[in-house]
Amino acid sequence: MKILIPLALISIVFFSSCTVQQPLTEQPFSKHIFPDTIGTFSNSVDSATWEPSSLWSQLYFHHETDISDWQNAEVRITLLSEEKLRAEYLINGRRLDCRVFKGQLNANEFILKRQHKYDPFIILIAAYANSDTRVALKDSLLITERESYGVALLGLVIPVFASGGPPSTYFYERK
Repeated sequence: MKILIPLALISIVFFSSCTVQQPLTEQPFSKHIFPDTIGTFSNSVDSATWEPSSLWSQLYFHHETDISDWQNAEVRITLLSEEKLRAEYLINGRRLDCRVFKGQLNANEFILKRQHKYDPFIILIAAYANSDTRVALKDSLLITERESYGVALLGLVIPVFASGGPPSTYFYERK
């Protein structure tokens, strides 16, 4: 029992945070007519050399989609309601994956519900990660901002180090 209290306190410190976020843009995200097709956007940014910067990876934190051709893919985004956003992963107009994300529509951005990922590496080491993502429109660009943070676990329960950093922001062009 004596060890559970310190472990609980350490877990609270590792997994909690509080930040004040400025809006990504002042432009309204939707006209509030559902379903509202926001548009089809390039999956990669011009300077992208690695897959985690792709739009699909920004939206879907723990995807298992075949993304070998991620630089030539497109993502079609449709706002289904004030709480749901649908994203379709397309290559040459063919839909390879489709996901409906829960979240919340603000006046000028859609905030996706926090996504979690748990990856056991070997019997004694695992990683647990969170991702907070915001999506906004500005002219013909889709803006994503994702903040990821996590913790490595020893013995699958004892946190040994945490990671995080500044949010990553990317701009994707409308097709």
